[in-house]
Amino acid sequence: MKGVLLISHGDMAKGMVNSAKMFFGDEIEQFDCCCFYADVEAEIFKEELAAKINDLNQGDGVMILCDIYGGSPAKMASEFINDEVTCITGMNFPMLLQMLSSRIAGEENVKGKIEKAGKDGIKEWNPHQEINIENSFF
Repeated sequence: MKGVLLISHGDMAKGMVNSAKMFFGDEIEQFDCCCFYADVEAEIFKEELAAKINDLNQGDGVMILCDIYGGSPAKMASEFINDEVTCITGMNFPMLLQMLSSRIAGEENVKGKIEKAGKDGIKEWNPHQEINIENSFF
């Protein structure tokens, strides 16, 4: 199973881990987060990233979901990207739910599916408009 590491500026990644537990329970395997703070040196963040990637990679690699394309966490994570470690930016909750669900289902090569879920989750909510929730993820 591919490990999943969420990274963000501030506590966003930590909040997403907590929210994911509402859907998947408190013990989600090979799942963690790493939060970057302005008062922490980049080298310390990189050391934490390296340790978490190493812990999460149990042979099938690690998918990093990151908050902002080109932001400091993404730039620092880029040093670890290789054949086993990938990074998708623009992280949002529908993307995370898709990743964890696909992983449970044993699906591989889910990058496109994750990106689609992230994009499809961006909609204006209008309670006065008829909604088709048949194909809703949850």
